[in-house]
Parts: sequence; C-alpha cells; structure tokens
Amino acid sequence: MPLLNYTTEIAVTKTIGEISALLVAAKAQAISTEFDGAGNPTSVSFRVAGKFGPMHFQLPCNYIAASKILNNQARAGKIAKRYINDMSQARRVAWRILRQWLEAQLALVELEMVPIEQIFLSYMQTNDGRTVYERLEEKRFGMLMLESPQITKAE
Repeated sequence: MPLLNYTTEIAVTKTIGEISALLVAAKAQAISTEFDGAGNPTSVSFRVAGKFGPMHFQLPCNYIAASKILNNQARAGKIAKRYINDMSQARRVAWRILRQWLEAQLALVELEMVPIEQIFLSYMQTNDGRTVYERLEEKRFGMLMLESPQITKAE
C-alpha cells in the first residue's frame, strides 16, 4: 500500500499553519517550530495548561524516514519513479501525516476519551528539553514495570 498522502502538493508551510490552528483550537498557550541548519522545519513544540501546571510537548517530523519509504516504494514500482530522492515531497508527505495524526489525537481529547496529558505523554518535554520517550529509551525503559498483567479466567 502506498504511503499515506504520498501525492500531496500542499506546502509544508501551509501544513504547519494548519497544525498551529489545530493546536490553538485545543487551547495551546504557545506554539513554535524548530528548524534544522538548512532551514527545514523538523518539529512543532507547544505548551498547554495541564492538570498540574504548564506542560510542554514536542512533535517531531521525521521526513528522512518518509524519504526512505518513498524511495523504496518508487523503486518497487508501487508509486511513480519521480518520487525517488525527492526530499521536498518527503517533507510535504511527512508533515501532512503528522497533521492528520494530530487532528485524530485532538479529536479524542475533545471527546474526553483521554486527557491531553495521556495522548501526548511520550512527547512531553522534561526539564532538560528531552522528551519523556527519549528519557525512557535512554534507560531502556527500565523505569517502568513492564510485567504482563495477570489475567484471570471467569469462573
């Protein structure tokens, strides 16, 4: 199956604007975009008022991964060859996917199915600027009790 949004022509700047609008509607208090050395956006960060005070989150956009998938799919004939080594297309695709994912997550928050803290927990920034996921990964997830839950049979 081709990568979601692989044919998009929507500019990254427009998508980031849409992401910002989604976050504003979700009551974000601050929003910023991070860039790499070449001026390409790499993540969106935002702050919301959580149950216990302000919470900061960072959503990365891994367009390098999108590029690899587009290249592989194009070489395999699943999508047009013109997508091989098209980093601009990879950026557009990756940002569109991130936008759609964010929209779905915020819909769950709006429905009060889960709180915003739970949805974005792995993306929460800690005091040193790293995300909760990065901190846990560094510890090989050793901070967590990852035992299987006990399942009992109904009698």
